[in-house]
Amino acid sequence: MEKVITEAPETIQRYETLKELGKEFFSATPITQEGVIKPPDVQLIKSFVSEAITQTGPEVWASYLEHVVIAPELGTRIAEAVSATEQHVDSNLIEGLLWLHDIGRLVTPGAYFRNDLIDLRLLREFGFPPSLTDHMFRLDELLETADSLLLSIP
Repeated sequence: MEKVITEAPETIQRYETLKELGKEFFSATPITQEGVIKPPDVQLIKSFVSEAITQTGPEVWASYLEHVVIAPELGTRIAEAVSATEQHVDSNLIEGLLWLHDIGRLVTPGAYFRNDLIDLRLLREFGFPPSLTDHMFRLDELLETADSLLLSIP
C-alpha cells in the first residue's frame, strides 16, 4: 500500500528543492563516494546550508539559525576534548553532521518530532551512505537520554 502524501504543496516543493540541491552539491564528493567527511567537505556542507536557506526561504525563528551555527561549534569542541583525553573522535564527521542535523526544519519548521526522519531521508536522497547517516542524532535516543538523566521536556 502506497502512502498518500498529505503535505501542503509548498512543503513538498521545499523538500524537492532541498533534495535536488543536495544531489547537486554532494554527488561527486568523498561524502557520497567514500562515506567520509573531510575538512573541505565541512566547508561544502556550510555552503549547502547557506544555499538551502536562501532557496527555501523557511519560516523559522531566528533561534533555529542560531542553533544551526552554534551546534557544530559545540560538537567540534566536545570532539576535540574527548580526543585529547580518551579516544579519537572524528571532529569533521561531528561538525559536518551537526551542520545538517536539522535540515528538515527547512522543509516543515513545525514538524519537530518528525524532523529526524526528514533529515535522514534527505541525506539518503543526497547520496549519503549509511556509514554516515547512522551517526545522525536521533530524537528518540535524545529523549531516552533525557529521561535517564531525569530531564523533562518543557
